[in-house]
Amino acid sequence: RSVVDPTDRLAVVSDRVDLDAFFQVGLLGHFALVVDAPVVAWQNGNGPDYDGGPSLAVVAVRDPRLAFRARLLGEDATVERQRHEGEGLAIQVSTTVPLGHTDSFAGEGAPVVEGALLGDFHLLDFGVGAQIGWRHHFSEPTILGVPFRNQLYAGLAIQVPAFFLDHLVAIAEVDVTTD
Repeated sequence: RSVVDPTDRLAVVSDRVDLDAFFQVGLLGHFALVVDAPVVAWQNGNGPDYDGGPSLAVVAVRDPRLAFRARLLGEDATVERQRHEGEGLAIQVSTTVPLGHTDSFAGEGAPVVEGALLGDFHLLDFGVGAQIGWRHHFSEPTILGVPFRNQLYAGLAIQVPAFFLDHLVAIAEVDVTTD
């Protein structure tokens, strides 16, 4: 709600473009360490209007995420294959490192831990994947009077090969989160 007119609702962040750089190292074929380095490449909003504070930064660093994943079912990654096919099941635990800019809605100021069950199935470069997990916010942030506590989340993704270029795929993903 606006400080000027409390009956007026407005978006604190109305438009945002995020970029993520992922780095992954496989261990013994069934394990992986992952680093996610996200940034806000551009954002627009009503930062000074919602609380009378400074304007919203256009570019910001987000909280990096560290994850450990263990594959329980499916082919291991120790053998080079033309394509990975079949089913897979894994568990993943992760935490964020509170380095993001909290005043730009890019960080929480405290770690966020997650635990998830991941599943996938691939056939002829087509694939489908799903995840379900739990997220705990240590800071329990409140934005515009709405607290963010523990959350359940789920996602579904499909992968389709780009037939005009080898090893290029398109992925469409839908994620939902509850509070």
